Amino acid sequence: MIKDYADRMPITENLLLVNLTQSLAKTGSEYLRLDFRDASGAISAFIFDHLSEFSDLDIGKVYQVDGFVKKYKDNLSLVISQIDETSDDPRDYQFSLDLDFNSMQETIEQEIMSLQSPQLQTLTLSIYQKYKDQFINQPAAKQVHHNFQGGLLYHTFSMLSTAKALLPLRPHLNADVIKAAIILHDMGKCVELTGDVSVEYTNVGKLIGHISILDGEIYLLAHELNYDINDGELLHLRHILLSHHGREEWGSPVKPQTEEALFVHMIDQFDATMQIAAQSTCTPNSSWTEKLWALDNRQLFKFENGR
Repeated sequence: MIKDYADRMPITENLLLVNLTQSLAKTGSEYLRLDFRDASGAISAFIFDHLSEFSDLDIGKVYQVDGFVKKYKDNLSLVISQIDETSDDPRDYQFSLDLDFNSMQETIEQEIMSLQSPQLQTLTLSIYQKYKDQFINQPAAKQVHHNFQGGLLYHTFSMLSTAKALLPLRPHLNADVIKAAIILHDMGKCVELTGDVSVEYTNVGKLIGHISILDGEIYLLAHELNYDINDGELLHLRHILLSHHGREEWGSPVKPQTEEALFVHMIDQFDATMQIAAQSTCTPNSSWTEKLWALDNRQLFKFENGR
């Protein structure tokens, strides 16, 4: 298992290839980065020679990797001597958490039915039912956070749980519109992304993006239901969803401009950031993680047993 790797350790192990990127080194020469994963963690290999032998590997397939582990600047990586495709099921090699996904799904469905607003409940339930199969199985992202099967469901459940814990501290906020927004906020990813193991962006996802996709869904559904799309409640919901990334440069067409919109954005940011941190500590035995570009390229230190 990757979590047990150590410097200079020889390996012959089956690993899931989750990403392959070609880049330029500071010297100007090309190199490949291969990102591998098993259920215990992740590790990368950097290929500087004979790139053509590796460039045709298929993301989302399991390969038998022969080589050894190398430590460089407090991070472990793989030096590959040979790599061969296997017939193993990629699902057996995904990042895994000891979580009850069925219970999460039930909780989300109960929260939908508990919404007091008939408009919010009908609209949220309709969109949830349309994308339910993808929603409960799909990763929340290709790379950044919750990028594992069931990640979208887990992210949404975690945000709901955080909101329910914090709402009593802010009793004046509109809990209905907050809960509806949290349940729906990433539903557009069911169109933006495809695949539950090897995740890729669809053409619609690349050209439109999940935030705009969802707003379009709400706009059309509201007209079908004869709801006033500019009604205060639906307008507020749309604003929260459109602004939940917080900044234009992060993908939101508008910034949060209500207390509820700020609330949802901050919970989304909190949950995504903490999951990035949690997954980064699942790298092989080392004191520091790799630089995390999603956290301003900082490294996180990993204490033994959290101390």
